[in-house]
Amino acid sequence: MSHLKRLVMLLAAAALLLSAAWAEDTDAPNAALKITVEKNMHILAAGKTMQLKAVFLHPDQVADHLVAWQVESSARKKLNPKLVKINDKGQLITSKDIKAATNVIVSAVSKTYGTKAEYTVLVYPPVRDFSIQASAARLYAGGKERILRAVTKPAGLARTIAWKVSSGKTARLQRNADGSIRLIPLKAGRVTVTATSKTGIRRQIHLNILQPVTKVTVLGENIVRQKEAIFLRAVVFPKTAFNRDVVWSVDADSSIATIDQRGRLYATGNAPVGQTITVLCRAKGTDREVVGKKEVLVIYAWRGLE
Repeated sequence: MSHLKRLVMLLAAAALLLSAAWAEDTDAPNAALKITVEKNMHILAAGKTMQLKAVFLHPDQVADHLVAWQVESSARKKLNPKLVKINDKGQLITSKDIKAATNVIVSAVSKTYGTKAEYTVLVYPPVRDFSIQASAARLYAGGKERILRAVTKPAGLARTIAWKVSSGKTARLQRNADGSIRLIPLKAGRVTVTATSKTGIRRQIHLNILQPVTKVTVLGENIVRQKEAIFLRAVVFPKTAFNRDVVWSVDADSSIATIDQRGRLYATGNAPVGQTITVLCRAKGTDREVVGKKEVLVIYAWRGLE
């Protein structure tokens, strides 16, 4: 047999093998899995059970629906079966002897196709005590949020604490993934935030949400002579703002112009005639940047009759 014929036969055989592999690949079922839990629960009290279910996303393509269940820690280590285990029906069983919060990774693996799905459950012991931790920053209506945290004993059980606020029109609560709470101030008023553990322990925090300054207007002369001073006045809105104090400043070097906290603007003899000095008046009663501005033109010093 010539080398050419032998090469042709080898190529033909390779083509048949590739064709068979392609057909086998395209005929393979889509055996993707997911794990479902009633009410999409992700936390479970120690000593309780949870029923999980493995579902094939394309059941019409799968001939065998059998799966194997297993559990492990978040560090991918085996768990003590006396504390946490799962049976062949997908029932997660926990012991009351669990002393610390434990993230349990539940896996379902198709016995036929090898596909896998995972679901994480926080198994927690009873909360013996907890406190509410909050920053001391002032709260302004429509302003920055405040983070509230439950510091629990044992630690790591913040996600098991339930929260509510006395007035949803004054403030709103949003839970973060780590169990902390974002308090969103909506309008001025006093609210009480209540946190309750599943063991019935309740803690409260009382918060005042303040009316912020929303606008500052600077009134006064638009010109200032060299070596002279003018007085400017700040008008703060609204009148009901909790803190209506302001801080005065100018955008010029002190050798050119100065302003004190009474609003007295002084232009030195070195102030160039024709220069515009920008006066800034910042509100204290807000956690946002609220600034009133005024442009003041420097003119020649008064020389009198010559």
